[in-house]
Amino acid sequence: MAPREGGPPRVVAGLVAAQRALAIDAQVLCGDEPALAAEHAAYWQAQGIGFPAGVVHGVGGESLLARRAALHRWLAAHLAEFDIVHVHQLWRLVPTLAANAVRRVGKPYLIAPHTSLSPWALQQKSGKKALARWLVWNRIFRGAAGFHALNELEAAEIRTLFAAARPAVFVVPNGVALEEFATERLAPVPAAFAGRFSVPEGAAPFVLFLARLHTMKGPDLLLEAFAALAREYPQLQLVYAGPDFGMQSRLQQRAATLGMNARIHFLGLVTGAERLWLLHHALCLCQPSRDEGFSLTILEALACERPVVISDRCKFPQVATAQAGLIVPPAVAPLTAALSEYLADPARRARDGLHGRALVEGCYTWDKVAKLAENMYRTACTLNSRTAVPGAVG
Repeated sequence: MAPREGGPPRVVAGLVAAQRALAIDAQVLCGDEPALAAEHAAYWQAQGIGFPAGVVHGVGGESLLARRAALHRWLAAHLAEFDIVHVHQLWRLVPTLAANAVRRVGKPYLIAPHTSLSPWALQQKSGKKALARWLVWNRIFRGAAGFHALNELEAAEIRTLFAAARPAVFVVPNGVALEEFATERLAPVPAAFAGRFSVPEGAAPFVLFLARLHTMKGPDLLLEAFAALAREYPQLQLVYAGPDFGMQSRLQQRAATLGMNARIHFLGLVTGAERLWLLHHALCLCQPSRDEGFSLTILEALACERPVVISDRCKFPQVATAQAGLIVPPAVAPLTAALSEYLADPARRARDGLHGRALVEGCYTWDKVAKLAENMYRTACTLNSRTAVPGAVG
């Protein structure tokens, strides 16, 4: 549940808060040690989303074997209390062991891959993932009551991967808590930002990248697009707000080579008032992902009436349908052209930002999403939990 892990912990936190409001006894079992789990739970409680106390359970241990034993003890003591288990992400220790334990006792469970089963994702460390599937995950896939996809495009990827098995695939999107992004929560410009970048009408307007610095998210594509626009817009800044997942030094070296260190800012993980200020005051949010599930950051920008420039791999065509942003292939030239459209047209930015807010209000609030998830759970509980998956072992 660590904030630096990006979207999945934010998804779980928002969904659990909304489910508790529906009187669903949602609990979280995670891979953090108990002390860290409590610390992360306190973080989510401070975000203004109504996250409750006492629902996050961590498992500790000085070694992998000790953590595994602690996890098995927790499951043995508590698994019978639950009607259904919702497994978020794949491959890691807690999802693997927990899903396998649930499968063995015959309790219904759903798998939310968070784009881990996309063609792009399966190509990364493909040998290790193939081995994990053969050793354990194919059995887990076969035993699931279904898959939870975040959008129709992810659902299509899952159905293609398991074509012969015809698994049940439920589509339930991510959401946001609008109260988290209310303008009355907005503080003056944080001291750390003063003089570095400004509101759109100020002396140093900025394009915002709010995600992990990981090749999947395409921060390198955005840097090259920014460089192509820099001379035409000499006051424009680029802000990277997100933890480093292996790319920051390379991006900084490229910025230095281009002579743009003063205009490209690396803030690391940004939370609280600083995150809110960035979302409300960016010219636009840009997320040129090479692959994506359903980015919460995009929803958050739309909730703050900010238009977005995203790749078609973000799997969010509703952005274009609602005229809330621009969707382009994950490549430098189309990304540059899209950013240029918004830089040159303040009226369009404002109009598209309002469209984005309306889109979120109509379809993507956590209260609406939690009701869809409840229907998914009820349906999954009635399905046969033994869905055949090609290539599964017994």
